[in-house]
Amino acid sequence: MNNPEIDQLMKTAIELHRKGLLPEAQKKYEAVLELKPHFRPAVHNLGMVLLGQGMLKPGVQLIESVLAEDIAFPEQAQSYREVGMALYRARYWEEAQPWLEKAAYFLPDDSALQAILKRIALPDYLTPEVFDPLAGEILKRYAPREAPLYVYVIDIMGTCNLRCPTCPVGNSRNAVRNKGAMPRDLFKKIVRKILRESIIGKVEVWLFNWGEPLLHPDLPEFIEILHTHGLRCQLSSNLNIEKGLRDVIRARPDVLKISLSGFHQENYSQTHSGGNIHLLKSNLHILRYYLDTFKAPTKVWVGHHIYRSTFNQAEQVKSLCNELGFEYQSIQAFYQPLEKMLEIVNKKGNVEDDPILSDLLIHPKKNIAHIQAHRTGDYDCELRFNQTVINSDGSVALCCGVYEAENMLGVDFLEMSQHEIDMLKYNHPFCKKCRSASLDYSVSQLPMTLTPTKK
Repeated sequence: MNNPEIDQLMKTAIELHRKGLLPEAQKKYEAVLELKPHFRPAVHNLGMVLLGQGMLKPGVQLIESVLAEDIAFPEQAQSYREVGMALYRARYWEEAQPWLEKAAYFLPDDSALQAILKRIALPDYLTPEVFDPLAGEILKRYAPREAPLYVYVIDIMGTCNLRCPTCPVGNSRNAVRNKGAMPRDLFKKIVRKILRESIIGKVEVWLFNWGEPLLHPDLPEFIEILHTHGLRCQLSSNLNIEKGLRDVIRARPDVLKISLSGFHQENYSQTHSGGNIHLLKSNLHILRYYLDTFKAPTKVWVGHHIYRSTFNQAEQVKSLCNELGFEYQSIQAFYQPLEKMLEIVNKKGNVEDDPILSDLLIHPKKNIAHIQAHRTGDYDCELRFNQTVINSDGSVALCCGVYEAENMLGVDFLEMSQHEIDMLKYNHPFCKKCRSASLDYSVSQLPMTLTPTKK
């Protein structure tokens, strides 16, 4: 028997849902369920609305309950796909996989679905498990998030032109490091060694870590060297440079990420200390011109690091990206390096006095507590199983997240085999400290919400 009130509420809820007004749609679906508990269409749609708002676990649970009760639910194929895609986009790939596999069963011709399933599968070059000698236990491996291939991070410049307060170049100035440019001959030798002992097959190379690669006078040649050997090349830049961009784009890097933290100089000069937003904006337009001139296939994306003070500038940055044809990605600004984060966890030093922490959307302590609550400790860290980090002098770092001399491996990349380097990483004491604080780049269980509250 039809209920006009329920029918009207469902109609309104669906309209709000389709318009993307998710909180309003949620209230309507909940109103339906107050009148008719367990009404499957409302339960299912409420689950989808919760997923869309980042409330992953409760959303998944609601949709699971509907599909479990009604194996002939009319929208089950699309439901499996939507849930799987929501979990995939949130980077919970292990939870996404069974949903996507079920969706692929119903939708065998969905090429996008097949491509994602291939991406989230464990690569052939990785063993599914590894023994951690410091933890004394076997850890699981997983499909790496940062790249589908093994990554060699070569920091060709030992320093940067800016002094951002959330970056160790800005907040760890007393650290003892080589701050020069990598010599051309050393780079060539490193590339030859990568090719010679790369038993993992195809790899990609990132020509940055803490340094600004566009400062290196030989960057165009470095890109060409990599391409000559069939290696993919990725760059990351603050784009606060006044020369050399033309030759870099003519060399056709595969990927170029532009790091940006605001749209107006007042804010940008604080979060990208020493930077000039007008120069950056000008270079973005010049970059578009060079890409078109040389017909370069370079993928350009802008990583917008969001702070409290720049949160309301996202639409302006996105609009500029759309105008220039660059991909836009918002990134919750975070504090680094790992040594500083460990100080925050252990409440040592004066890191807590750093004023930049109050401008972060989520304070590091709250963010770490959120991660700790959902870590099982069963998984390995991607930064050691899928990356090798080489400093500008050819020495090897423990990972891309450390900065202090004591957390370098103390070896020359050219003098150690990849196996020996991996052994040193897995036996380094900082890894144990990092994992115990849940600072490692690893897999977490599905949380109730994606992030803790901002308070």
